[in-house]
Formats: sequence, structure tokens, C-alpha cells
Amino acid sequence: QAMDEPLRVWMAGHTQEQGVELGTALIAEGLPLDRLLLIAAGSARVLTSSQEGSQIELAALEPGALIGEMSYLEGRPPVATVIAGADCRVIALEHRRLTEAMAADPALACAVHSLFARKLTRQLVDQNSFVHRWRHTSAGLVRELKLRAKRAASLEGPCMAILAKTQSLTPVVRVGLFTKAVLAPWR
Repeated sequence: QAMDEPLRVWMAGHTQEQGVELGTALIAEGLPLDRLLLIAAGSARVLTSSQEGSQIELAALEPGALIGEMSYLEGRPPVATVIAGADCRVIALEHRRLTEAMAADPALACAVHSLFARKLTRQLVDQNSFVHRWRHTSAGLVRELKLRAKRAASLEGPCMAILAKTQSLTPVVRVGLFTKAVLAPWR
């Protein structure tokens, strides 16, 4: 993401780039965070936990990505975990130092908030695009499910007839006949 000059100048004198090992958590979901991170090189993955406890990947981050801005703005722990990818290098901006610097320098404050606004706007655009794609995809899935339910309802009579005619056969043979006669058209 493009940075305004006051922020670039402040970062040059107050931050340091550091390497991060592959798989290292840059931020952890639910744990307090005292810094913003900017990916200088490499990549990172954004993950969250499902209700069942599995990890769901939300996004892949590239150089220039800002991490932790919502925690900074809202004063709360992160709602996702960010894991370093290969060759990841980050720049840390400590909350306290950044807040103090912005209070003393309105141009810096404007540059930081402009960076936040650009990032959050990009996220909203991406999420809106995803919702619209999903809405159209889900409408197609609903149509397909309705069609399959209609087909299944039309098979109820033939299924019952096959089951009635095969009462005396073993369960394995009945299942085989049923599968051949009724389910074969679905394959």
C-alpha cells in the first residue's frame, strides 16, 4: 500500500525491519497486540478458528500489507491469527510510539489515518465482491438442490414398489437392485 511522505519519514527513523521464520505467528487471535506490522517482504496468511476448532484461511498477504490496524483503532485483541510465509520480513510500529508521534505531528496522524482508510476501503471492496459472487453462486446451488429434491420426490413411488417386490430377498441383494434401478440415473 502506498504511504504518504510523513509516515515514510517517521518510519525511517523509528522502526526497523526484521526477518520472521516461516510459520511464526505475527499476531495471534484473541491475544493483546501492542504494535502494527507492515509486511516489507515475503508473505503471510490470515487464519481464524472455526467453531469446531479448525483453522480457516481468510486471506493471503503480500508486501505492503498492514496488519493489526483494527486492534489498534478499536483497542481490542485481534480477531484472526497471521502466520508468516516464506522469506517474511516485517516492520513493527509500536502503538505507544505511533500514538505519541501522531499527537505531536498532525501531518503524520493524517498519513496514518489515510493508510488505514485505504486499507479498510480495499477490504470492503473485496468483501463486497465476494458477497456478490457468493450470492450468485448460492442462487445456482439453491436451484440445483430444488431440482434434485423434485427428482427425489418423483422417485418415491418406484422406490416403494421395488422395496415391496423384493421383501423376500436378502438385504444386500435388495440394496443392489435398489441402487441399479433407482440411483443409477443420478450418477
